[in-house]
Amino acid sequence: DLSFERVITVNGKDYPVSVAEVKLLRLIKEVEEGQYKGKVSLEPILSDDSKPSYEELLKRPYVNDLLSGKSVDEARTYEEVLGELGIEFSMLIAKFYPSLDTETKQPTYARPASGSHGEWGFKFFRKALDYKPDNDTPVIISFYNGDGTNNSPDRYIVEWILKHNVPLVMVSTTKTGIDYKGGQIGVEFLPNGKVRVRMLERGSTLKDKQPTEQTKVFEAMGLPGGKGEVGGQYFNTNIVLINYSLLAKLLQDLYREVFNGDTAQLQRILAPDLIASTKKGKDGKDYVQLEGPIGTCLLNLHNYFATSDDPKVKEILARHGVE
Repeated sequence: DLSFERVITVNGKDYPVSVAEVKLLRLIKEVEEGQYKGKVSLEPILSDDSKPSYEELLKRPYVNDLLSGKSVDEARTYEEVLGELGIEFSMLIAKFYPSLDTETKQPTYARPASGSHGEWGFKFFRKALDYKPDNDTPVIISFYNGDGTNNSPDRYIVEWILKHNVPLVMVSTTKTGIDYKGGQIGVEFLPNGKVRVRMLERGSTLKDKQPTEQTKVFEAMGLPGGKGEVGGQYFNTNIVLINYSLLAKLLQDLYREVFNGDTAQLQRILAPDLIASTKKGKDGKDYVQLEGPIGTCLLNLHNYFATSDDPKVKEILARHGVE
């Protein structure tokens, strides 16, 4: 994990603090300040390789206790602080899946890899079909990257979601010069006059792993000298929020009344887009990693509701007060 050094001093010595630890400190501070009402749960998504380091972090002395003068033996661990604040904690483990052999066009474990965050978007949506709340308290799921200290939801967004009965939120920002590799959000105009919100990743513009003319357009989009409006290109932050209580009602009604219990058909609109880029395996061969971005899960579901002409779909939205 990345660490901040020469920022904190404990007993006259530099005390490096990792990004993961800073994120724990931020969550603890926000909960202590009462920024979130109700129960808070933290579920980091880890691999089998990264799980031991996070377990070690939980046993690490709480740095604020050390700064208050307590010894390492006297200081509480992060695990103890989370427990005292009532923050529920559990780890989600990202499994590895086969990649696609570019020669045989068949899936193979010759290059196993994760499904990226699109896997979790699909899982969140799929599990909503079986979700049964214990009470009327709304449940909000927030997904965000673990590699930045500011990658977390703002409580005002959560309040806005609840106030306006919004099922899905995808947080974007204005693209800058350093944002040439991530996902960019745009509008697709369909032949029937309808529009869909779409997201394109740089990896999908490559051909045989090499940049194309489309890649150049993609990288310069929204920047001086590029296509589009300067400063007007939306850029994906990988921060999404799901009003899970509301989404579960929408999907369960959709499953029964529109898809007539056909799980396979419904899952088609819950799946992420594939980032079709090739990557080298240990054997030197090229493989397509079967991965996708979580943002496209939200956009694909949004587009289904927004473009459907089925009166039952419109009725379900109206029934639950979703515009």
